[in-house]
Amino acid sequence: MNLRHPTLRNASQRFATLRHYCLLSTLLITIGLAHASSPRQPIPQVPIPSQLVNDITPLSAVNGEYELLVKFDDSVEARVQQGALVSLTSKAPMAELQSIAANYGASFEQLLNGGACPNINALLGQAETRSGRAQPDLEGLHQVEFPPTLSGQQLLDLYDDLVFHSDVEFVELREASPGPPPSGGTTPDFSSGPPPSQTLYRGPNPGGDFDFANNLGLIGTGVRLSEVSIAYNFQHEDIGGNLISHPATGLDRYVGNSLWDGWVDHGTATLSQNLAPGNGFGVTGMTRGADGQFYRAGVWTGTDIDFQIEEAFCNALGDSIVAGDGQVVYLEFQVGTPGSWLAPLEVLSSIYMITVVGTDAGVVVLAPAGNGATNLDTSNESLIQSWRARPDSGAIIVGAGSADTNHDRLSFSTFGSRVNLQGWGESVVAAGYGELAQVGGDINRAYTGIFNGTSSATPMVAGAAVLAQESALSLGIPALDSRQMRSFLAATGIPQGTSITGNVGPFVDVRRAVTEVADADVSIANAQSGVTITTTVINHGPREAETIDVDIVFGGVTAYTLSPVTVPAGCQWNPNPPIPPGHSCLGQCPSLLECTFDNAARGQQFIIQHEVQCGPNESFQLDSDAALLGLLNDPVSANDGDQITVLCSGQSSS
Repeated sequence: MNLRHPTLRNASQRFATLRHYCLLSTLLITIGLAHASSPRQPIPQVPIPSQLVNDITPLSAVNGEYELLVKFDDSVEARVQQGALVSLTSKAPMAELQSIAANYGASFEQLLNGGACPNINALLGQAETRSGRAQPDLEGLHQVEFPPTLSGQQLLDLYDDLVFHSDVEFVELREASPGPPPSGGTTPDFSSGPPPSQTLYRGPNPGGDFDFANNLGLIGTGVRLSEVSIAYNFQHEDIGGNLISHPATGLDRYVGNSLWDGWVDHGTATLSQNLAPGNGFGVTGMTRGADGQFYRAGVWTGTDIDFQIEEAFCNALGDSIVAGDGQVVYLEFQVGTPGSWLAPLEVLSSIYMITVVGTDAGVVVLAPAGNGATNLDTSNESLIQSWRARPDSGAIIVGAGSADTNHDRLSFSTFGSRVNLQGWGESVVAAGYGELAQVGGDINRAYTGIFNGTSSATPMVAGAAVLAQESALSLGIPALDSRQMRSFLAATGIPQGTSITGNVGPFVDVRRAVTEVADADVSIANAQSGVTITTTVINHGPREAETIDVDIVFGGVTAYTLSPVTVPAGCQWNPNPPIPPGHSCLGQCPSLLECTFDNAARGQQFIIQHEVQCGPNESFQLDSDAALLGLLNDPVSANDGDQITVLCSGQSSS
């Protein structure tokens, strides 16, 4: 299995095999919260892909080409202290597991703690508070360090010995090799003018209309945008000191190694789409006012790349929640076997766990779908099958679409019902590479007009999320979380074309997003069928409705008996006058049913039903009103209402 970077599709710009990919580390959950949280469901063990087993079995020595990761059960709180694996719960060494590892000359390395990810406690605490769910003990995620001379069969035996241990939640065995990125005087201004330029994707359809938002003064101010990737050229004239790197060690420039240098170009291109300044030359970022952050997921060792994706991801999420609600983090990786399948990085159990913690904490998380033309709904790859069975992580998965008004799925893009939105997967003008221009032969003044793949698509959708978030915050509206943001951008987006089958979702429409971010359109309607009275409340979107307040008045000259059939939680009777002698009803007559529905998703409806009993010649009025509370607006009416006359014969007239 090859972890590859999802980006350009040109044959001359394909990724080669990367040498090292550190297995996904973890977050920590040591926070005791006063409120009761729902229990966490462990992640089931995922079978090793059969092709990986076939590749490993005949090896006389694995030579560092594979990695083994263990997630220990939350209850044991496994940690490495003074070189030994111990349980914080039992206060004792985990001797049996240490013995298993020692049989193969192996040991355990704890991947994350408060030193590697300083805001880990804050991240997990906020995730539990917001979600009401217990979070995983991600500090219990360890890498197994084994000698390179271990044979393939011995590695598989070690895996088996760990999988069946009672203190182990899951074990991951995979290649240590994500693929590198394929890509592809006076510096001209490529932000405007005829193609190739940024004009098309910055402008209205077929572009995302980012210029509309920018012209309103929305450039990402007050929103944190973080990319988790390998490297970028910090010496590029159109990037320069505009970004803050984390961590502070390692190189982010060209070193003469094709693998590393490919990642440098790739990071330069993705960052420039959103964060290049409006300096009158080169490209201009769509969210150039955002607090741009680059989290280095790999360090050049002088001969190779030491991948640190888990630490980078943890820090991007942890720093984001400290900055406030609704910050945006996007990954720039895919996983799979090129030519066979490629999928989002979160099909790996460890990445999935960290992603869920991030979205639970309120961070907007995005990731590429991948460039493998893989059907995520039907693939029989064990990792994808197991991932499909898990609850939705809450992340926004981005596919690659065409750079025209059709917005068709590009043939290489991975697709499926779990893919949420698309960005341009071709013809993107960005900094780096140099095939469009390399002014004065200087690599630090290089530009491309063919950046593409799900790598170019993901920053585009991330930019739309930043601008929508900035618009919401500027109106005093609570920030959208990851699930709310993907629902909102999909509701306001341009529908996917039908020329190529396979869902990659709508294309972002930033004009609608920034102008409709305050809108939730609520309606209410009453109907009578026989003795049943039905009131239906619907949030038509595009925003989630923070609170819908509903009042339903049942009243008439005489009193009637109302029997509840369907009354959702959040409804209660507020009686007016006392019940007249000889009559009865639910509550008192006339009666007021008051309902409050919080966090109503776009398209969500609430059904309220009663059966009525009264004389054959009697009738009464049913009046209902629905209003949005909080800071959202109903673009149709601030207070929707409906009234019907209920006839006791079983007929009604409005």
